[in-house]
Amino acid sequence: MLCNFSKILEKIIKNHLINYLEANKLLSKNQFGFRPGIGTEEALYSATSFIYNALDKGKKTLAIFLDLAKAFDMINHTELIRILSSFGMKTSSIKWFTSYLFKRNQIVMINGILSEEREIICGVPQGSVLGPIFFILYINSICNLKIDGTIITYADDTCLLFSGPTWNSVYQKSKN
Repeated sequence: MLCNFSKILEKIIKNHLINYLEANKLLSKNQFGFRPGIGTEEALYSATSFIYNALDKGKKTLAIFLDLAKAFDMINHTELIRILSSFGMKTSSIKWFTSYLFKRNQIVMINGILSEEREIICGVPQGSVLGPIFFILYINSICNLKIDGTIITYADDTCLLFSGPTWNSVYQKSKN
């Protein structure tokens, strides 16, 4: 559990981080969720528009839906810091994010029995304000993969969309 002061500080940092990312157009246009004004409805509209336009042109269409299990728990801290750096953040910000992620410990209580204290080596702190933003930064590059189709992400859900004149052509596109 994070204290209220921590959450207030995280909200301030989150607002600055989101403003920086949006002002510099650093997030993929196909990355939906955890962004102001870019949520579920916009993701659904993007996917249904792709399907509608393809069907309207007489094409066959395939959608593959992926859900990343335990996605927020699997974020590699070192890789996340590298990704944050690649977005052009200042060294002082990177140092703060590093101190935020590394050397954190947790204890679990089950039926009144406490576990041993362990260092968290991956994942974002549960219940944190920054966790969802860290996650979309972590997977943002998925939207930039070169496929013969469209990739739409919403939080830890990904939709791959393919269309073509025949089912065989659509299948071949989806295999690549």
